[in-house]
Amino acid sequence: MNLLGKDEEKMKIKYSFKTLVFLITVISFFSSKKASSAAPELTVDQSVITFTPEGGTQDLSLVSNTDWSVSNPASSWLKLSAASGSSGSVVIYLTTLSENGTGSTRTEYLVINSSNGQARRVKVSQDATIYPTYNTSPQPPDATGMSSNAAQLAAKISLGWNIGNTFEAPGGETGWGSPVITEDYVKFVKQQGFNAIRIPCA
Repeated sequence: MNLLGKDEEKMKIKYSFKTLVFLITVISFFSSKKASSAAPELTVDQSVITFTPEGGTQDLSLVSNTDWSVSNPASSWLKLSAASGSSGSVVIYLTTLSENGTGSTRTEYLVINSSNGQARRVKVSQDATIYPTYNTSPQPPDATGMSSNAAQLAAKISLGWNIGNTFEAPGGETGWGSPVITEDYVKFVKQQGFNAIRIPCA
């Protein structure tokens, strides 16, 4: 009778052990399945970045739970501190390479792709300088003959010549029948006794 009871007890222990192993296996399976099917994640802290005409550096924070890469079509004027990375969070430094003297705002879209199928776009722009500096080596001003005020200058005029708004003439400077104004022509007019000339604005 005792032998039978011991056998039953051994069978119960054996059965309980198998049941425990089975439960551990099932739990491990579903845990690994849940981990492998984690929701894809790819976030950036801003979707629009604007630089001043002078340029500079700005930050873009990125979080992903898988590998990622950035496509930079603005590489001719924009540098990135990192173009790819792995799971985790990172700060990418965006730096302009020059002042924008093109006369118009330049804009491109950075495209961030991750291996989990996610994608994000970031619009990056750099405003243009309103008044580009064309003359990088200006000559010092010549103040010859500029010591008089307006009233004094008017008193000195004995005979004046008004070229008129010839630059506004249809067809160009000679559209109203006026000659092309050259340095030699101005000297000729001076020889005729004129000491004041009104020059049209371009």
